[in-house]
Amino acid sequence: MSVKKSKTKDLSEQFIVDELLRFWHSMSHYPVYLHNLRACWRAQSEDRDSPYREAYRLALKRTEM
Repeated sequence: MSVKKSKTKDLSEQFIVDELLRFWHSMSHYPVYLHNLRACWRAQSEDRDSPYREAYRLALKRTEM
């Protein structure tokens, strides 16, 4: 499996996804916050100018409720 590099900060998508999911799990006791967090991630995943668009899309997919 190849890992894509970000165009702006040279971070791999997998690293970003892992960090997003780590934060997700640390906030798991705040369900309202998680709903808002997913809304933010959804907006980022739909933003064509976002360098981390695919990472946010993958994080959303892995946190589906």
